[in-house]
Amino acid sequence: MDFNTTAVIITKTETGKDKGQRATYSEQRSQPIAVIAWPCSSSGTVGSSVENVNNEDIVTDGLSVSFPHGTVIPADAEVEILLDVYSVQGNAFAWKSPFDGSTPGVTVTLKKVA
Repeated sequence: MDFNTTAVIITKTETGKDKGQRATYSEQRSQPIAVIAWPCSSSGTVGSSVENVNNEDIVTDGLSVSFPHGTVIPADAEVEILLDVYSVQGNAFAWKSPFDGSTPGVTVTLKKVA
């Protein structure tokens, strides 16, 4: 995983219904955004301990990603990073330093879309 990379935020808007009355959507893609990404579990935990009693590999299917301050990431959006698509898990968190009030970025947890 390349920690410094780019991401594209993908949002979908309902545009109508098809013949079967299922919703149809149009897709909007942001311009590439410079981000910092690191692996995590899909629940957002980093460095959690897992006992592996079946001699199986533990697969990490999630990422934590820091976007620049002010980036809007809807909770129902998807994010494309390194040609893989991830769904947003929960709401983005805008960090703010308790020491100097600086706002270094917006962090979100993602889960890989199958």
